[in-house]
Amino acid sequence: MMRLQLIILLMINSACLETFEPANPPCFSKQDCQVIAPDFSGNYNCEIREDGAPRCYKSSCGNGELDEGEVCDDGNIETDDACDNDCQATRCGDGVLRKKLQPEDEGFEACDDGNDDDTDGCRNACILARCGDGVIRLDLIAGDSGFESCDDGDVDDGDNCNSVCSESRCGDGLPGPGEGCDDGNDIETDDCLASCRRPSCGNGERDNAEECDDGNRSSRDDCLNTCVLARCGDGQRHARNEGCDDGNDTDEDRCSNSCILATCGNGQVDAGETCDDGNDSDSDACRNHCVTARCGDAVLRVDLNLGATGFEDCDDGNEDDSDACRNDCSLARCGDAILRTDLEQGVPGNENCDDGNRIDADGCRNDCSIASCGDGLLRQDANDNGEPVENCDDGNANNADGCLDNCALATCGDGITRLDLRPSDPGFEACDDANTDNEDGCTTACSLPGCGDGILHVGVEECDDGNGNDLDSCSNLCIINGMAHIRLALGDNHSCAIRQNDRVLRCWGDNRAGQLGIARDEPSRSQPTSLATLSDVAFVAAGGSSTCAAQDDGVLYCWGEGSEGQLGDDAGVDRRVPVRVNELGAVGRVAVGAQHSCAVTAVGGALFCWGNNVGGQLGDGTLQSSTVPTRTLINNVSDVALGALHTCAISAGQVRCWGRNDPYQHLGWEGAGRQRSPTLNGVNGVFSISSSSNFTCAASTHINNLGGLDGATCWGRNHVNELGTGVANEAATPVRVAALASARRLSAGGTHGCALARSGLVYCWGGNDSGQLGRGNNDEALELGPTAELSEVIEIGAGGLHSCARLDGGAIYCWGDNTHGQLGGEGPSRNRPRRILSF
Repeated sequence: MMRLQLIILLMINSACLETFEPANPPCFSKQDCQVIAPDFSGNYNCEIREDGAPRCYKSSCGNGELDEGEVCDDGNIETDDACDNDCQATRCGDGVLRKKLQPEDEGFEACDDGNDDDTDGCRNACILARCGDGVIRLDLIAGDSGFESCDDGDVDDGDNCNSVCSESRCGDGLPGPGEGCDDGNDIETDDCLASCRRPSCGNGERDNAEECDDGNRSSRDDCLNTCVLARCGDGQRHARNEGCDDGNDTDEDRCSNSCILATCGNGQVDAGETCDDGNDSDSDACRNHCVTARCGDAVLRVDLNLGATGFEDCDDGNEDDSDACRNDCSLARCGDAILRTDLEQGVPGNENCDDGNRIDADGCRNDCSIASCGDGLLRQDANDNGEPVENCDDGNANNADGCLDNCALATCGDGITRLDLRPSDPGFEACDDANTDNEDGCTTACSLPGCGDGILHVGVEECDDGNGNDLDSCSNLCIINGMAHIRLALGDNHSCAIRQNDRVLRCWGDNRAGQLGIARDEPSRSQPTSLATLSDVAFVAAGGSSTCAAQDDGVLYCWGEGSEGQLGDDAGVDRRVPVRVNELGAVGRVAVGAQHSCAVTAVGGALFCWGNNVGGQLGDGTLQSSTVPTRTLINNVSDVALGALHTCAISAGQVRCWGRNDPYQHLGWEGAGRQRSPTLNGVNGVFSISSSSNFTCAASTHINNLGGLDGATCWGRNHVNELGTGVANEAATPVRVAALASARRLSAGGTHGCALARSGLVYCWGGNDSGQLGRGNNDEALELGPTAELSEVIEIGAGGLHSCARLDGGAIYCWGDNTHGQLGGEGPSRNRPRRILSF
């Protein structure tokens, strides 16, 4: 009231204040100052200063400069921007609505009621209250626009607070919790009842056009389950007052229009009866309820004979066609094309399949068992790829016969060796390793690797050309034939070897008879010297004081001692350079003895010999010596060996010998005298042979054992164990030397022998007075032992009192007597191998 009086007084006096400045009139607010002096320039605030009473004072706020006590000063007197007329920053809740911001601008205010009440029309965040913001407005009464009785913060009409912020209730037009519908009216005949339920038959309440609703689903009482009153003719039999109800208007059937049931069993077909035979038998054509019997009515007819129309083997009353009774009332059987599934495995009648045919060679057997590999019946159908399902089925568990356990035909390469065939039978397998390696223990033809199969079995065979020609470079025993590939040869006191890189022949040692072929009259030479007159040398042989070699074209040359005609040049004199052997074509191998020589032709294996023949050693049937080659009475020769007065050769694996047989049984049988033509001595299966003046040894093999060796056989003199038997007893007939079982090559020297084993080691035996055994001593040896410090040897030779070996890399080592430089270097004799540096 006081404030009102002040305002009236100020208004009365306002006319007086127009012409001069106000004298700080009293006020209650800044607005009072604006009323009193609305036209005064400047800004007036209602402030308390000197006297302690609020008066209107002119303020510096509004000058656009930030003065003491001001938070802001935007230079205007507008109150709806960011800085008010008191130069304080405006804020939400200061009661002044900011108008110059857009809704997306920071600080925008949709309202500002200047209070802290969050339940009125303006929220404390200066946003307008709205339904769905989760805050119930309390400043309105029911009926006011915007009134809220609830606000759950969502617009879901299906909960207790609907989307218009009123509490959900039946009749508000919005379906709420527990309401099946809500159409907002009280009409009971539409799709939504006034109780907010949808009308439904069976709810126990009569809705809309329902004649009744007893709340149950029974159609045998007075109210059907369609909420229609029961009546005769509705198709539902009502137990209380109907005998029947067939739902039609036909009075001639079994059920009359008054719902009375016709009598069955009177022998007459009444209304509603399909038959009436007047008897009590339920298993004939008419059932006891006067319905014609049918398959599937669960009653077996017994009034018909098999084959008659309607005859039943069974009737189980179900529609399961896979049990014991088919749906046509015939008994299920294997072969009816329907699989029975009602029996356990093993129960009679159980079926694992049923293809409906009588073919027993497909996937389903005629006993309805699934065909399987091993059941003994061959399937003749094909898989999806058109391939036979089974190629065989012998019904046994033997996987080593012609049919495997997977019903595939046994084949070479399947990894299973067939055991049901004899070697002569087609398809016989000696082995089956299921790989394509032809050089292992089983070939790709499922045969054991053997000599003659055309496959080289390394470490067991020297060669395998797969043919039956025993006279070519590879013998039928898979051994490189005889002398044809000898590149190292030793005489009594000289040595020769073909250099591998250029195939030049080099010789060293004794040269008194010109046996080195160097065209110089020197008694000996300790360093290997090349023969300038020969090139492309294929093989070489040495014996006594003579040497022979052939070039690639098979032309044979000899040199050295020739007094007995052993050079074959028809001169009978010594030669210091190679001379061609007369009247002899291309040769495949050659051997040189003490005073005679022999060569085998490259084609046909014919043997020619020449030189001394006092013992019959030329084998031509005479004792006449010859200075040119003369044909020996033997063919198909694969190897030949010469002693002093005897000769031995291999033909078809058999040993034949001829010449003088005494005093040491050089020919392999007892007796004295001379044999002028080749004669068998009983040694078979031989692939290599070597002779010295007094003894002979031959290497033999099992014919069917890959060329694997079966020891050696020796005969002749044995006073220092030349035969390798371990005892110094002479052998008039051939004896098996078990210690030489692994020999690949044999070489007989003066009183000792050497063998090259498959392991690449060298074994020597016999006399050792010059260290020719190479064991590091000069002791006589009855037992075979390896030559010291040698391995990977590919060729050996034994001379009079010395030995040599060639290694895989081409290096040559020699040991024994070195009186004439035959070891390939200066110095004394050696009992250990020493390498010749020029090789």
